[in-house]
Amino acid sequence: MIWFISDTHFGHANIIRYCNRPFASVQEMDETLVANWNAVVQPDDTVWHLGDFALAVGDGILEQYRRRLNGQINLILGNHDRKNHATYKAAGFSIVARSYTIEQAGQRYFLHHSPWLKGSVSQIPVLHGHVHGQPTGLKRFYDCSVERFAYQPVRLEEVLA
Repeated sequence: MIWFISDTHFGHANIIRYCNRPFASVQEMDETLVANWNAVVQPDDTVWHLGDFALAVGDGILEQYRRRLNGQINLILGNHDRKNHATYKAAGFSIVARSYTIEQAGQRYFLHHSPWLKGSVSQIPVLHGHVHGQPTGLKRFYDCSVERFAYQPVRLEEVLA
């Protein structure tokens, strides 16, 4: 099965206040995100994380978060994912890219962190994060932020609904 998610912001205490997340602490948020993720994602599943995985990335922190999460995780880098591709690959992410195009059920989708893209992506739908559930008014753009989907990965059908 293939899942989508964005803007987990593991380890980012201020995101709770910025986005009015329903958590009392960063520890509660992180534990809830891990539990919710593993409740739906199986070890053999694929997850496309559309950016802003974690705030802190030093001293093996990325690896610690990655090891706790089920599935093969592909990462589209977000504005808070500030390390180079090799750092994320070493932490266990399968694909690490600024953007990527996938095909599902005969339809191509462009994956990117932000909906505000420079240039054109032609007429294919865009799956993104960055806006934390806030409407953009953009057609063919689908927000995969955790705030939209009960803080867990979702299937493509749910994103498009």
